[in-house]
Amino acid sequence: MTTKTKTILAFLTIFIIGFASGILISNTNMIGEDRDQSLITERGEGERWQQFRGGDRREQPERAQQRTLNRMAEYLELQEDQRDELFGKMREYRMQLRDEMREFRASERETIRTHYESFREEAAEILNREQIMRLDSFLHPDSVRHRRAMGDWERSR
Repeated sequence: MTTKTKTILAFLTIFIIGFASGILISNTNMIGEDRDQSLITERGEGERWQQFRGGDRREQPERAQQRTLNRMAEYLELQEDQRDELFGKMREYRMQLRDEMREFRASERETIRTHYESFREEAAEILNREQIMRLDSFLHPDSVRHRRAMGDWERSR
């Protein structure tokens, strides 16, 4: 073996031993009461971090939005009158976009429902009544949305 190969093997061996011992040491610290105390400490740190970031999570979207607007104002070097006018226009834009997206989703749901009904008619020629009812409970657009909203998608498989 060359010196270069020996050096590489020695380095890899030391690295693997260090990695394995690090895992073993960290796992021994997490046994029993130490693990429970660690979880309590992490929770406490999370609460302290939350206070540091600015309080309650319900307030965060508004604060995040305000921070974003402030950054944008700084980036664009807006004056106060420009800021108010621009942010007003942005609110209008978002509201119009939100309304159009709602209309689009309603249209999309109707299209899906229409296609499902034609598929169901074709499937009725193949399946019996009980199988059609099972198919509806699994594939009907309303039942799919309901299961998704309830988080039952995995259990229905």
